Amino acid sequence: MAEKNYVSIVLGGKLSLTDPVLKGLKESALILAADRGLDHLYQAGFMPDLLLGDFDSVSDEAMHWAKEAGVIIETYPVRKNKTDGELAIDRALADGYNRLKIWGTSGDPRPDHFLSILLYCLWMREKFGIETSICDGKNVHIPLVGPAEVRVELADYFTPDLFDRVKISLPTFSDLQGLSYEGLDYPVENQDFLWGQTLLISNNIKPGLRAFSVKLEGGRAFLSLCLED
Repeated sequence: MAEKNYVSIVLGGKLSLTDPVLKGLKESALILAADRGLDHLYQAGFMPDLLLGDFDSVSDEAMHWAKEAGVIIETYPVRKNKTDGELAIDRALADGYNRLKIWGTSGDPRPDHFLSILLYCLWMREKFGIETSICDGKNVHIPLVGPAEVRVELADYFTPDLFDRVKISLPTFSDLQGLSYEGLDYPVENQDFLWGQTLLISNNIKPGLRAFSVKLEGGRAFLSLCLED
């Protein structure tokens, strides 16, 4: 049985309820829903442990479902200085968790919210070492701040029949030092890269493998896994 040592935070952006997403929710130590993220959980049949937000977009059906079940609800004003997603992240950190899996955010329909969550997670990784992944069922983004070493199991996010369609990229947010890949088609070994270079876009896992590793000595980037249509 998987060790339940991470919190799932479900946001209101686009989310495909694939088998790996459902498995990730099931194996969570705690599930937090932020506003319209409750609708995803309602559809999937997963009751959250906590619901928070200003509730300007959640459906009446999902809200009634949560209230009937006695879910803890924290209500915030619409006019506030944090997004519902940031409030949910802060709540998980306040409960002592340092591993977060964030579900249900993408550039659709609010790219500004998506970008703000990406950058907030990168900042938390740099300042406090908080481990996060951000997944909408088809795309995954993992903040990296060197020195760092991560091993990614594709089955955590995709079914095996899709492995050969996953494009693996590393968009940079600073110059990178000492980057190495293991298990990818295009090899990189202890190389430096300038901020903004596109050389690290659209790699592939080697045929027959189910996992790969990335090592970074210094710099900031996002490890992005995107399902090619």
